[in-house]
Amino acid sequence: MTPAESGSAETPAETKGRHGFGLVALALMGVHLLARFGGIIQKMVLAHFFGTSSMGDVAAAVEKVFQSIYYIPEELLTHSLLPVFNKVRRGDEQAGPDEREAWTLASQVGTLQALILVLVTIVGMSCTRWFCGVILELPTPGEGNYAAELAKFNITVYVVRIAFIGLFCTSMGSLTYVLLNAYKRFVSPAMGDVAQKLGIVVGIVIMSVGFGSQDPIGYALGFILGGVFKWLTHLIALGPKLRMARPGINLRCPHLRELGLLMLPLLAGSVIGKVRDLAEFGIAWRASQLIEGTAASLDFARKTVWLPINILPYALGIALFPFLADWALRKQKDKVTDAFLSASRNMIFVFAPITLFFLLLGSEIITVVYKSGKFGNASVDLVTRAFDVYAVAMIFYALEIIALQVFYAHRDTKTPFWIGLGASVLQVAIAWLMGLQLGLGNVGIAMGFAIAKTVKVVLMWHKLRPRLTSFNWPSLSRMALKTVASCAVMAVAILACRFGAHAVHLDLTNRKLALAFVAGTGAASFGAYLVTAALFKIDELEPLMAKVRGKLRRG
Repeated sequence: MTPAESGSAETPAETKGRHGFGLVALALMGVHLLARFGGIIQKMVLAHFFGTSSMGDVAAAVEKVFQSIYYIPEELLTHSLLPVFNKVRRGDEQAGPDEREAWTLASQVGTLQALILVLVTIVGMSCTRWFCGVILELPTPGEGNYAAELAKFNITVYVVRIAFIGLFCTSMGSLTYVLLNAYKRFVSPAMGDVAQKLGIVVGIVIMSVGFGSQDPIGYALGFILGGVFKWLTHLIALGPKLRMARPGINLRCPHLRELGLLMLPLLAGSVIGKVRDLAEFGIAWRASQLIEGTAASLDFARKTVWLPINILPYALGIALFPFLADWALRKQKDKVTDAFLSASRNMIFVFAPITLFFLLLGSEIITVVYKSGKFGNASVDLVTRAFDVYAVAMIFYALEIIALQVFYAHRDTKTPFWIGLGASVLQVAIAWLMGLQLGLGNVGIAMGFAIAKTVKVVLMWHKLRPRLTSFNWPSLSRMALKTVASCAVMAVAILACRFGAHAVHLDLTNRKLALAFVAGTGAASFGAYLVTAALFKIDELEPLMAKVRGKLRRG
């Protein structure tokens, strides 16, 4: 966006702020690319050993159950502790009274979190069978495949129970993650994610290769190792600041009470989100009784679509949030608006071509990423069906992350909660209707996710109006139309490459040939998109074009 478009002149401080979180976002993108690449390697290892078999469904169930618990503290603390912690510190980067008071707050939060985690771990390991039974539904005696389904359920219970051991370190890492972000240190937390993925992969390989395990017990070992690796990485990064930590609990602390009030809507939203995810997975688990591997296929498809989401929007959201929180606290609505619209326009510009690329090359992408070992052609076809549906709404996944930062920066956790509640009900209802009742399986379940996210973003943009000066719809519409036109040229390039591959009888079910095709088509099609965007003079491309012109002039 230009200053004219935003409706206000851009000050030097504003420019510095924008450049600040822009540079941070670029650094984060690099580290998160490494972290998400580690996540894809994790999925590739699972695909190789288990594919979309019944054990693939078990692995997906273990991850869903485990993550439904350990993600709750991260979701609570990120958007409650960080603004309160920074408010107490008042931006003081040196050790002083304010910073020590902030660390007293963090210490109390950590003490409460540790006590709760110990209790949850004990209860979780004691009641694993009941917990899994609520989510996955025990098989009914007398069914034709009762014995196989019961064995599958029992293995899931066994692996989940072991995974609970890794809950403490993994979840405590969410606290240290937020503390590092409060100091605007983003690389160290991201490296913790890299270490966690490394631990998970090591666990799977040790048990599957070293001990020849035929079930995903290595996944549980991986969660234990990954949690330790992640937390240690954060603790090392915090270094001397840990000396200010003083474990203890003071329920009369006003900052702790403020934190608790902020957490209530977040906790409610997080619990509802987890209930939604587990309900959706329960539907997928029942659908897997009809088509083996349905649950696993949804996990593979969603994680692949989510890879670029976790690299750019997620990294940008993390980098943007501290700045938005500061501007919101100072009631600088123009800066909030400029940052939000600039980030949202960039999401549209980046994810429109990625969406198109995924839709037109879905089968080849899944072949390149996963086809190996037990993940054969049938698995490729099953995963691609869900992958295509998830890919349709990619832009909305990206826009959701940016919009949420504005709400949380204003310490508004209630509005996202109510919108999320409605979207969650819609998602589960569509998944149940389309996935089970109409027999669409993973396609119907994926449709619930994609439609709910789209509706959620539309509602959030509507509710964001009081927080912003304007949306500047004329400029946004022009940019969107130019992007669509650029995507049309990109589509022609992709179809031309596919026609050429067909003409020379290229076997795209072969992983190596598919890799060459995807790489070549990607280079040609994205090149066509960028050239067309440059001809249309899309603003989001201008910084890159300016740097290229500068390099050429210096050369």
